[in-house]
Amino acid sequence: MRIANVKYIPPGLYRLGLNIYDTRGHLLLAKGVLLTQIYLDKLYDLGISEIYVEDSSTEDINIKETISPETKREVLNIITKEFTKVSSFKNEKKVNIQTKLFQEAVDSMLEELRTNKSALLTLINLKTFDDYTYVHSFNVTVYALVIGMDLYLNEEKLRKLGLGAIFHDIGKMVIPPEILNKEGALTSEEFELIKTHTTEGYKILKDVPNLPAVSRHVSLSHHERCDGKGYPKGLTCDQIPLFSRVVAVADVYDALTTRRPYRAKVLPHEALEIVMASAGSHLDFELVKIFEKRIAPYPIGTTVKLTTGEIGVVKDIKYGFTMRPTIKILYDKKGNKLPPEKIYELDLIKHPSILVKEVILSIDPKDMPQAIYVNMEKNSSQRERPTISGS
Repeated sequence: MRIANVKYIPPGLYRLGLNIYDTRGHLLLAKGVLLTQIYLDKLYDLGISEIYVEDSSTEDINIKETISPETKREVLNIITKEFTKVSSFKNEKKVNIQTKLFQEAVDSMLEELRTNKSALLTLINLKTFDDYTYVHSFNVTVYALVIGMDLYLNEEKLRKLGLGAIFHDIGKMVIPPEILNKEGALTSEEFELIKTHTTEGYKILKDVPNLPAVSRHVSLSHHERCDGKGYPKGLTCDQIPLFSRVVAVADVYDALTTRRPYRAKVLPHEALEIVMASAGSHLDFELVKIFEKRIAPYPIGTTVKLTTGEIGVVKDIKYGFTMRPTIKILYDKKGNKLPPEKIYELDLIKHPSILVKEVILSIDPKDMPQAIYVNMEKNSSQRERPTISGS
């Protein structure tokens, strides 16, 4: 199995590698379905850029998510139903949010994360425009909980952090969707309206029963910055609550790796580079250091080109050596496709002089123009960067 961009998958030649569900748990497209042009176009229209496909040369590459698909569907269903209440009754002074459901959701996520404490964070990023806030809330919660676990927070604090993360963007449910999903630049008035999601979220949560104050405060302060240039209060790093600083790191990374109507998504290794570059100014330096050890910059199934010229698919990543994955080599140094009997694996830990040079978004490198390659050797200062603003 491997990852491919839907724009560069030849129609009618490959089958879907993993089921695709919506946020209510309904099956959108089943594993094994032949990817016709109609299906590929529909996926792209939904905002789904990359998918896993079945491929005979990578059939031994297995994808394991950080959180099981079953738990993810259950949690997303809770988020979708409860957040929709806020959107439907946004003029009501008090919305009946069932805190217990979210507490159970956080406990389920923690239970799975504890089973493999050294696991790298791999969340299959199938997010559509309309369900962005729901899936973003789920992903940010996973990222935040892992950071919290590496901070050795106790059980009670982890639960409170998880609740804060899952509710961090609930204020967006009262922002008009035509502004949230606007294509192109926002006017200054529109941007100021979007910024109110922090205070609006806090207003919604302040009357929610059994929600700890420290969890509630995350919605208010997750857009504060260490340099004091954030909002709504312009707090500096020592003034920003810990949980908000943790969620800010998770928020920025997940927002960058999601395709939105107004900008393209950023690949994981580039998003990690941007997050690391913002450490100390926008984001808490120590928390970024913890986070970058947990993120797989080249997720399993990613096609990469090495500095040797060889091309292959990431097959394995070892904790602590995220930049040195094991690659299943499918093309030789001259770009020639290898016959099945000559395909081999290259562990970059054992070959320190070999680096990942490019990420390739197509199944066959020849199907995609060189200009679309993501060149790792290009000076990052010359590359256009998305604005660091989180979600």
